[in-house]
Amino acid sequence: MIDLTSSELGYPWLARLTPQQWDHALNACKRLLEGIKLSREDERIALTLRSDSSKERLGIILGMKYIGGFYIDKDEVYLRFYLGTDIPASVLPKEITHGSTQFKDGKGELVYCPISDWPKVNDILMPLVIDSVEKELESARKVVHRGKHLPFLFDVIFDSTTRKEFINYTQLPPQAKLIAVYKEYLRDTGNSKEWYKWELAKRFRETWSLQDNDFSQALEQLKLDNLISQQATSFINLARKHPEEAWDHFKLIFDKEVPLNERIKQSKIKGDELLVKWHPKWKVAQQDERFLSVLWAFNDPNNYGIYKDSYYRKYCSLIGVRPKKPGNKYEHYLSLLKDFTDQYVITDKELLELHDEFIPKDLSEVDPKKLLLAQNILYIVLDNLWSKDNEERETKELDANPTENEPNEKVRLESMDKTLNTILYGPPGTGKTFNSINLALQILGINVEELSREKVMMHYAEKVAEGRILFTTFHQSMSYEDFIEGIKPITENDQIAYKIIPGIFKEFCTNSSIFQINDTFGRNDKYKIVSVTDNFLRIQRDSGVVDLSRDFIDEIMNAYFDGEIQDEDFSQSGREVLYKKLPTKWDKYLLGYESLYRSLLHYVKEKRESTKKADQPKVLIIDEINRGNVSSIFGELITLLEPDKRKGNINEIEVELVYSKDKFSVPNDLYIIGTMNTADRSVEALDTALRRRFSFVEMMPDPDLLDQTEEINGIHLGKLLRTINERIELLIDRDHTIGHSYFMEVTTPKGLVEVFENKIIPLLQEYFYGDYGKIGLVLGEGFVALDSNENSQFAHMEYPNSDDLRKPSYRLLPINENTIIPALKKLFNTSEEA
Repeated sequence: MIDLTSSELGYPWLARLTPQQWDHALNACKRLLEGIKLSREDERIALTLRSDSSKERLGIILGMKYIGGFYIDKDEVYLRFYLGTDIPASVLPKEITHGSTQFKDGKGELVYCPISDWPKVNDILMPLVIDSVEKELESARKVVHRGKHLPFLFDVIFDSTTRKEFINYTQLPPQAKLIAVYKEYLRDTGNSKEWYKWELAKRFRETWSLQDNDFSQALEQLKLDNLISQQATSFINLARKHPEEAWDHFKLIFDKEVPLNERIKQSKIKGDELLVKWHPKWKVAQQDERFLSVLWAFNDPNNYGIYKDSYYRKYCSLIGVRPKKPGNKYEHYLSLLKDFTDQYVITDKELLELHDEFIPKDLSEVDPKKLLLAQNILYIVLDNLWSKDNEERETKELDANPTENEPNEKVRLESMDKTLNTILYGPPGTGKTFNSINLALQILGINVEELSREKVMMHYAEKVAEGRILFTTFHQSMSYEDFIEGIKPITENDQIAYKIIPGIFKEFCTNSSIFQINDTFGRNDKYKIVSVTDNFLRIQRDSGVVDLSRDFIDEIMNAYFDGEIQDEDFSQSGREVLYKKLPTKWDKYLLGYESLYRSLLHYVKEKRESTKKADQPKVLIIDEINRGNVSSIFGELITLLEPDKRKGNINEIEVELVYSKDKFSVPNDLYIIGTMNTADRSVEALDTALRRRFSFVEMMPDPDLLDQTEEINGIHLGKLLRTINERIELLIDRDHTIGHSYFMEVTTPKGLVEVFENKIIPLLQEYFYGDYGKIGLVLGEGFVALDSNENSQFAHMEYPNSDDLRKPSYRLLPINENTIIPALKKLFNTSEEA
């Protein structure tokens, strides 16, 4: 049976495969699983659906290896399987393309073919794949992706009825998928936790009035719970004290003579003005589209629906439309909600019957047009069932610009001078590593301010592959020999030898990657580089993509530039000589690609010549720079870090390295970005020589980034962080405060539990050296309990004044999804909604 509530079933790419392609893909997986005879209970295997920066795919994982499945590349679907490197290329069907070695043990590679070729390659390829995988079974350990395992995929693969049901589901319009999932949710839960919205709507209509003599009482009765933000709730509380001034404001909100978007604009302006007047220390009344939508939907359920930015953006992504900007979002959402209701909700008889079965009888007339039901479907499926692991990149690409409801953690990079040496320092969780990557890309000319995080990391991966960015972490064991150069043992001809090996810094300064993504080469630019990794180079050509092994590229480049092979060796008549000059193990990589490699070598030659003329900037990121012995690691190169002493500058200095005796200077276009955790070691503890050669940028906790996030059952995250940090500063200092990044992705009580258990409490235990009483002063009695120990008994033993040792002690209380919210309310010193 399919688990329709699985978040993976929300992936839009599922619809990109036709029923025939799904059948081919599932038959291929079936053939493999039947061959290796593994059941769904075997913990060595996992069946996964993924959608991330690498590919959209179905994968069969064995231990630490991908052994089969398919992936989507642009608009093409490819089957992909594991094959042992001992399989000669000559026995494979011509439709099969070699990938590159994907695994650390070097035992196998991935091969692939267009899914349409499955019937042609099945009988030849699959026995080879099964044989290769069986050799891995004995050594396979528990699968690393077991947590992503989807057991129902076994039924989809092996049971024809379930497969048909699954394929039919994938072909549904996205709106119909939402309803299919919601119906499953209704059957499981009865919607018991969400009927309160219908109750609030009913109460509103019974108590709300804009009449002069009734308005004050209506405000007193107004109850919207967690459907609005904490700021909006505070505004209502203040409005109750100033009903006459508030009346004009609410009259504007409900004035249908004023266009909808104008009401939204004016309500925000007027609301903020009133708030400052009523409470000068508060600035934002949050009279936004979310707040207004609740009032409008409760007042006129035939024409309005409840709005929330999170599921609005996800729904836009799901159906492939671009979200509007703030101020125009609600009108757009309302149009989409009505279309969804009219075309899918009220036309689904089974849905309406289920809804009527579970809704309390006294609430059945509250939602005549079913707009509240439609909103509940979007909220339950998009913000809950599909939100766990399914933050689709399309959402970010369609609406990359931050809005008032989308906190943006990116540091203001324009405020940072692009100095050659920079250290970002601050307490844990303030985004230092996050922003070191942003700054590195900014240095290389990529404006990250308007990019989604996924796009940023894609650019980062490209620049790492190109050799323009290097990321390393300092630690107590890091040495000069690791960083600059040292004598290291190596194996040559089964003998131990000792050689001078360059460290990561020297190698990064002297080497750079030739290959650049999107570069073209060959006659009429027939080849294009589309991906660069440590293992392979992916080339786009007219007939498709091909993965070239980086190891083989290095081998053939060395032979070419050492003069062992020449251009004529790649001609038809010279290829026999070429194959003799190269090791036999590379034959399968070269066979059929001679022209491609000749063009690639010409490309490399031209790039080498142009690189000599115009160097490009590079960035070294050193995470936790203060955890290493910086003087020892940099050695004599400390002096060379200064801008005026770098290569090509007026005071250029070269030093003779200790081991190799090479002359060395630091390039003028090398940027160094360090990060430093002030809770681990203060800035003053850094080597003085290093400190004066770096610019320091402080990064402190920024609760403002959390102010616009959604409250979690009444808990305001910005206020929570401020409260915790104020107490930590009183007990220790500002260097030990808690960073905002721990809370940036938290949207549920479960997320709060994970953050406190895995992040906040362990940090406080370290800060206070296990003094749970002080932890209690920060977090409150919802997290820490006092034990009197009056009834505790020592073992019988003569010991002077032993009774004086029976002192009260403190202990941490367990927290879970049910206790976290009450505990946090106690943290605020209130039992009311925080």
